[in-house]
Amino acid sequence: MTVYLIKEKDEILIHEISPDQERRFLALYGEKILLVGNCVPDVLWRFSELLVVNCNDY
Repeated sequence: MTVYLIKEKDEILIHEISPDQERRFLALYGEKILLVGNCVPDVLWRFSELLVVNCNDY
C-alpha cells in the first residue's frame, strides 16, 4: 500500500491506495497530493515536519 496525503477543498485527507488502484487515484487526485509515504505514521510525521518548517519561516 502507498499512503497519500492530499488537500481537497479545505480538508487534508489520508488515502491508503493499493497498487491496482494507484493509476486511477493518481488520475483523479494527482494535482492535490501533498505527500506520499509507505505508512500512515510516516506521512503524518513528514507532514508535522512541514508544519514546523513553515511555522519557523514566519
